[in-house]
Amino acid sequence: MPQTLAILTMVFPPERRGAALGVWSAVGGVATIAGPTMGGLLVAAFDWRSIFFVNLPIGVAVIALAVALIPELHVRRKHRLDLAGVALASAALLGICYGLVEGQRYHWGTVRSFLSIPLVIGAGGVLLGVFLLVQAIRQDREPLIPFALFRDRNYTLMNWVAGTVMIGMLGVFLTFTIYLQSVLGFSALRRA
Repeated sequence: MPQTLAILTMVFPPERRGAALGVWSAVGGVATIAGPTMGGLLVAAFDWRSIFFVNLPIGVAVIALAVALIPELHVRRKHRLDLAGVALASAALLGICYGLVEGQRYHWGTVRSFLSIPLVIGAGGVLLGVFLLVQAIRQDREPLIPFALFRDRNYTLMNWVAGTVMIGMLGVFLTFTIYLQSVLGFSALRRA
């Protein structure tokens, strides 16, 4: 989503940007409704693995359309990718997410020899701290997360609110879906 918004603001002039953002919002709204329904249809008709194969033709079509329709933009300033930041953030999120997702499978204990779920989650937390430290050191260059953004109270507050809402929605939707299918025995397409 952030990349598409960045592309829209670069491609469309300010006087046409409102219409472009309106179309973007409409597509997002339709996707919110159509996504779970299409996912349920695919799961019911084929298998849960089929939802991953849908992305391939859509991805190819989107890349082809992007190459054909998005004009070439020349940015005057050369940007550098924060590879250390990307590696640390990825490793931290991998450790934390793997530990939380697979914790129950291993009874929140040993995975293999000395490797345990608490150790994996702890290592993810430590890596997240190292990531933030590296980002603080790199603030004079091009960090992955410029801390200056968070000096704006509205930006910080709205990011916190959006993150909280997304975590809350995912928590409710995921557990409710599991309840409907596992406890009540509904199929992926049955409506309450």
